[in-house]
Amino acid sequence: MSLLLGLAPFVVFFALMRISISLALWGAFAVAFMLCIRDFSRTGILRALDAGCVLLFGILALYTGFVQMLTIPEVRFAVDGSLAFIIVASLAMRAPFTVQYAKEQVPSDFWATPLFIRTNYMLTAVWAVAFIITAAADAAAAFDPAHVSFPLCVAIGTAAMVVAFVFTVRYAAVVRKQAGLPQIGWFR
Repeated sequence: MSLLLGLAPFVVFFALMRISISLALWGAFAVAFMLCIRDFSRTGILRALDAGCVLLFGILALYTGFVQMLTIPEVRFAVDGSLAFIIVASLAMRAPFTVQYAKEQVPSDFWATPLFIRTNYMLTAVWAVAFIITAAADAAAAFDPAHVSFPLCVAIGTAAMVVAFVFTVRYAAVVRKQAGLPQIGWFR
């Protein structure tokens, strides 16, 4: 599974959130659970991002369903802030979350090389910054809506994600070329 497929629960959440927060959270939970189980049964590896998504969307779906309904900006803050935490925690534990995805696309001969390790730290750091920016924008919209509009929050988050995505695709292509590895499509 590629890193982009790992972000599918977030895509489902953001696509459905304007229809219904509950539907968006339960839909994202279902996608996260399906991906987690599929990949774990195939590889025997439980990825941090997969497990984090299952827990995050499951807890938020239960909370908003049975405890208190949250606003869209509040839920976005919880989602983006939690993902930023998962990514930063993977860096702090010296296990960048991108490694688990990169190992699917890079021959095992390269896994211990400084280039492979440095590349995964760089990509993980870029995604961490993107989600920290997005979470900060979400927090501003949730807790200070008089000064930060929701559309501005969405624009900031979208821009951060696009920058992270473009950087990931381009940087990975440069590194693959440096390492003499065949180029692959961004969709893998």
